[in-house]
Amino acid sequence: MNYSYYINDFLENNDIYWCRCLVNRHFSYIIISDMYFIILHIIKENRQKGKMKFFLELNKLKNMKTFANEKKVNLIWEEDPLLKDIQYKQEIVFENTINLNEFNDKINKKKNKLFQLFTQFDDDEIRNSPSSILRMINYYEILFEKIKSKILEKINNNQKHDKDINDGLYFKNILIIYYKKALNLYCLENKIKEKFNERLMVLYSDKIIK
Repeated sequence: MNYSYYINDFLENNDIYWCRCLVNRHFSYIIISDMYFIILHIIKENRQKGKMKFFLELNKLKNMKTFANEKKVNLIWEEDPLLKDIQYKQEIVFENTINLNEFNDKINKKKNKLFQLFTQFDDDEIRNSPSSILRMINYYEILFEKIKSKILEKINNNQKHDKDINDGLYFKNILIIYYKKALNLYCLENKIKEKFNERLMVLYSDKIIK
């Protein structure tokens, strides 16, 4: 994620479809393999390269709406089974209707082929995708801060807070796991790595939930 790739790296397999387009107003490459939908934002200094900004399994495509007159497609993805209310949306604009029709044909064929081959899908890999890891970090950071505030309020009011401590430890342990996943994921991005290292150290040194 956020690592730069040469577009040619994805074209060794003839079954992989790719195209140039605008994704949410960014010049991008879209790559569709037998399982994955991938977005690379084109790098201005070298248009043969792109930074990976999104990837997800094709079976997670929830809805696709085509606007032929505008040469545009809107995609909606269901990303994580724990967070049903969170969806990814993308507006994809093509240079011409030929590219639009080819894209629609390829993504539908690839998705249909998946559902013909498999009746069930394991979500473990989705949970470990870059986008899912960051979503889960944001989700559990909010829960962790809420439970900390609740515990501090009960301490100040001399109330029991044992159950809240247990809940807080649960959120804390999950956050430690996801921070470590993020560190492995962004090991090549020094600034991002430092950010998650700092968050991990703050979590380890927390004196309220320990």
